[in-house]
Amino acid sequence: MDLDKSKNVTVEIIFFESNSCCDTLTIYDGLFGAKVLKTLTGYYGFTSINVTASSNAIRMEWSAKSGAHVRGWHARVTSA
Repeated sequence: MDLDKSKNVTVEIIFFESNSCCDTLTIYDGLFGAKVLKTLTGYYGFTSINVTASSNAIRMEWSAKSGAHVRGWHARVTSA
């Protein structure tokens, strides 16, 4: 995505279901930054979770190590 450099990016997790033993979604502030904004694992269902970066860049790392069937996650990215 090409986002306006003067705006901050927000990720809204609309739905989230993973195996709490082995699957995680980690959201970082910026592309290369080490600051973790949010780590999600387990079941949140349709609870809306908003995470906003300090700039127009955000990195999401999905680590799935489970073989069990879950529905995964759905996200919306916006800038303001």
